[in-house]
Amino acid sequence: MTLPCATLAYLMSYTLVAKLQILVAKLASAEGFSIDAASPSVSAGSNSAILSSGPVGGPPTVEVLAVSLGLSGGVSDEINAVTFGAGAPGLTFHFSVDRASAGSTGDVVVAAVAGQAAGDLFATDLLGSNSLAINQHSLGLTPSTSSGTPTLPPVDDLDAFDLFYDGPNAADLIIYTLETGHPIMGTAVGCGGDLFLSGLLFFGYAALGLGSCLDDVDALEIDNASNTIYYSLAPGSPSLLLGTIAGCAAGCSPADIFSISAGQPVASVFATASALGLLPSDNVDALALGSVQPVEPPITVPVLGTWGSILLVGLLAGSILIRSRRG
Repeated sequence: MTLPCATLAYLMSYTLVAKLQILVAKLASAEGFSIDAASPSVSAGSNSAILSSGPVGGPPTVEVLAVSLGLSGGVSDEINAVTFGAGAPGLTFHFSVDRASAGSTGDVVVAAVAGQAAGDLFATDLLGSNSLAINQHSLGLTPSTSSGTPTLPPVDDLDAFDLFYDGPNAADLIIYTLETGHPIMGTAVGCGGDLFLSGLLFFGYAALGLGSCLDDVDALEIDNASNTIYYSLAPGSPSLLLGTIAGCAAGCSPADIFSISAGQPVASVFATASALGLLPSDNVDALALGSVQPVEPPITVPVLGTWGSILLVGLLAGSILIRSRRG
């Protein structure tokens, strides 16, 4: 007997609690991320690896190789979303957007106008605003400039991120999605909305409340404190229009966040694009729960202090005197 997709999703969702216990063993206190294959900072298949912050100017540090995730590290190995599991109440939602996103308000607009929003991480109160949490240069990504600095392409796209990362030893706790068209897809084990762990199917797309194998989960967070999966879908995902997600009967946006909890048969809209300060045409391509990060200030002129100011005035006066004598 073949079960309907909705029934299958409902039954599978009961296993979520048990599977999430894998993530409870060790929570982290740093960031782990991935960038897309078109990013200038990609080298040697690092778009299928887990990275951590590198020096300003790059490159980012490769922490977990593709092979440790059950992947080959080939050109087509594209990690599309990643989660290590949050686990504390009161955490703030963070997100990143793709290169084409413009934002409707807040720091996303400023960063998008400067041409560097795709590599940034933003925090949101889900009430229509957003603020810069981590600028791309602090991750060792391109461009290596402060926030708001006008930038020409190419730029890095931070397309997978989590704030609870516990270093290379956590490779067996990393859950991820793969870009549609991955070599292991098109078989019984792979769809764009499936979650993978160590190269094996961890959770099927139907248990996320999705209606099509062609759906592409490109942003993901699992909160093991509430046994809830949060995710966003890439542009063109059929479930944005199918109505299988509650609240999407009239169509949903790639910038919306959806959620499904253990025991629920249907996913629902958790936060709309406007709640994040985004446009319906934007795309959220990374999602993370974590403490609010300090906003990074732009580069400023250093404070000279009293003696430094006196020295500077003296140098300027001497320069003026020399020029006047030469004239």
